[in-house]
This record gives sequence, structure tokens and C-alpha cells, in this order.
Amino acid sequence: MTCEQLLSALAVLVAAIGIAFAMFAFFEWRSLRHTRREFDQVMEEIRHAHHRTQKAMQRIIASYGVRDADARISLLQEAIEIDETAFNGYNALGYAYQEKGDTQAASDAFLNAIRVHPNDKESYFDIARLCASQKKLDLARRYLKQLLARLPECRREIREDPLLGQIQLS
Repeated sequence: MTCEQLLSALAVLVAAIGIAFAMFAFFEWRSLRHTRREFDQVMEEIRHAHHRTQKAMQRIIASYGVRDADARISLLQEAIEIDETAFNGYNALGYAYQEKGDTQAASDAFLNAIRVHPNDKESYFDIARLCASQKKLDLARRYLKQLLARLPECRREIREDPLLGQIQLS
């Protein structure tokens, strides 16, 4: 092989590597554009979720200043319809129903709070206190045991609670 043929072969090889690199860059650029669109969509979904949560939280906070239980229930139901995951929505609804004397609706609200936020100890305390106040100690014990299965560090809080501390958990 002559020197000229060797240089020609090297030039072809370099050109092929250059074309391969250009193709790789093109496909990566397209992939990056697609990833950017997905990222923008996720960010838009986050903005919408944040807006819904803020809207729901405004109603939940406003309900704390409403004395009429029916008006408070209405505000809280509206908040939950906007965003059922908004903090304290179902718990506050449960207390509003409890104040109104509708213990079944209160119980349902507290159970929904557990469903939506299963690692939130307050929801378990709320349903257990409701059950204990109705002298349904076995049911209260069941909810407390569910809480302890998730969050064993709550045992001391249960013992120190004036209403729940009397329930035997062993």
C-alpha cells in the first residue's frame, strides 16, 4: 500500500467517524428535546397541583373561623373536592361532623384521612378518640394498633393521651 492510499484510507475513516459522531449528536439532540418537553409537562402538572392545593388550603384555613358547623362542612367539602390530599381537610371535616353530632360521617372523614395520609398519626388518633368517646374501645384499640404498626414511636403519645391512655394495647 502506498502512502497516498494509506492517507486516503485514513481520511475515509476519519470522515466515517465524523459522520457517526454527527449522527450520534443529532439523535441525542432529538432525545434531549423530547426530554425537555416531558420536563416542561411535569413542571406544568406540578404548578397545577400546587395551585389546587393552595386553593383547597385557603378553604380549609377559612373553615377554622366559621362557627356554623354546616357552613364549615360545606367549605371543607369544597376544599376536598378541589384537592383531597390537602393537609387536614378530612380531619377538619371529621371534627365538623362530630360537632354536628353526625358520628358516622365523622368516622368516614377520619378514615378517609387515613386513606389519603396513611403515615399521619393525627388521623389515627382522631378516629381512635371518636371510637373511645363512643365507648367502642375494641375499635379504638384496632386503630391504635394500626398506628403502632406504622409508627411504633407513637406508643408514648398514646399512653400520655387522657382518653386513649386507658386503652390496653397488649
